[in-house]
Amino acid sequence: WFLGYTEPLRDKQVFLSQGGLSTLVQVGIVYLPKSYFLITFLAIFGLLLYIYIRHYDRLRDALWVFPGIMMWFSYRSLISYWIFWAFPMLIVSTTRQPKVRGSAHQRSWKSTLVVATITFATLVTLGLTLVSPYAPIQLYLQYPMFSTNGRIDHLTLAVSNNSNKVITPRLSGQFIRTDMNPQLWIAEAGPSLLQPGQTATYQLTSNRDDLTFYAHEAVQIVVTDAGGDYQLRGVTSIEPDRSYLWPDAIPNPEFKLWDTTLKTPLFWAIEGKGTTEPTSFQGRNAVRLIADEVPGKPLHIALANLILFPKESFGIWLHPPVSNPALAYGLEILTTDQRPKRLWMLFGPQDYTGPVDDGIHVLNYFAPEKTWTYQEVDLQAAFAQAGWPLPPLRPTLVRNISIDARQIELRLLFISQDPAINTVTFGPIQQEGYRIPPQRLMTETLNDPAGYYQRLARSYLNKRNSELALEAYQRALDYDPGNTDILANITLIKQILHEEGQ
Repeated sequence: WFLGYTEPLRDKQVFLSQGGLSTLVQVGIVYLPKSYFLITFLAIFGLLLYIYIRHYDRLRDALWVFPGIMMWFSYRSLISYWIFWAFPMLIVSTTRQPKVRGSAHQRSWKSTLVVATITFATLVTLGLTLVSPYAPIQLYLQYPMFSTNGRIDHLTLAVSNNSNKVITPRLSGQFIRTDMNPQLWIAEAGPSLLQPGQTATYQLTSNRDDLTFYAHEAVQIVVTDAGGDYQLRGVTSIEPDRSYLWPDAIPNPEFKLWDTTLKTPLFWAIEGKGTTEPTSFQGRNAVRLIADEVPGKPLHIALANLILFPKESFGIWLHPPVSNPALAYGLEILTTDQRPKRLWMLFGPQDYTGPVDDGIHVLNYFAPEKTWTYQEVDLQAAFAQAGWPLPPLRPTLVRNISIDARQIELRLLFISQDPAINTVTFGPIQQEGYRIPPQRLMTETLNDPAGYYQRLARSYLNKRNSELALEAYQRALDYDPGNTDILANITLIKQILHEEGQ
């Protein structure tokens, strides 16, 4: 018990706090040496003992809150540490003695407040003297991050040693499933020693599922000195990508996450012949599409993502290549209904005049060549311009949510008639209004319950579940009495059930 309780004082452990003062150091707001927390801990311990002895008659049972006060000032203040006090607290509570009566002469609190004020003022002054707002080690995350089976397991970090000491960087990941403890990652590349003023790039990886994380999780990367000098420390935060959690969002819109096996942006897939690679082009994270030559055919490659039809417009950064009317560069929208439609939204200094297959509608938009431009995309307006209705509602499973939705395939499209032009770059997608409330997302379904139950019935029929299909059609008939299509389907399903019964 004693060894366990005093371990944070004896061992070289990292800063870790669940709400204590050292949280400021843990998250990188300020930087204080470990010795400051030891001094503060002992000073508060002495102050509490002084107050307890001086006012024992009033504070006898307050003893059990003292550990929480003391640990708040420790460099490691975890909730689990309270368990060390459970055993003596249990003994005392089961052998409770009558409370001591107060003496006739109560000691003044004035002197106690003076001592407490002096103690706190001294600790604050000492902290202001030792604190540094700048990390002695700086971390810079370099995108993209790579994932296997959806878990981020490969990172690239630039580490700068701003101190006057040689350090041995030790890099760890910290997130909710590590129980808030930084866990070491493997440095596949990068120098073992970092000289003062030196910056180096480190490739980090982990082959353990419990140490890898998902894109939608908040993560902190911690660098410390393997020599145990806790003044040499730095942190950086990886902001979570929440796009995957919202049904109407385009997942991984900025191409910051890449699939290690498929070598494509996470949630995106290659259509056509070619490869993709991450790039940072003129200050922006981007994806480069490289089309492979196929004898007798134009170069053709696309990067596809299955999404819900956006109810709000979104934006994309585009960098059209050289001006060429036979080059198609832009977006392709493919509906998923029984008779799919294909819409090309092409960008460039000239209108596209190359070949177009049957069933494709082309909309041309001006964008200057060889420069970044931000283009707003309003698919509802584009469908109206093409004279098309919106894609039909269909039962689908999106982000583990079963809903009626309009689903489309969004593609980054590149077609070239010139084999010399085989590479293009697409910048990040920006979507501000994708967090559609569930009520609005389901408005069309809720406003048309008869249509909903008909779609549900067809879904049951596709699964050979005739009884549930009949029940769904009967519910649809309740909302739309006399509908001949519903009545015909009810008759047909009853006939199917009768034949199955025979």
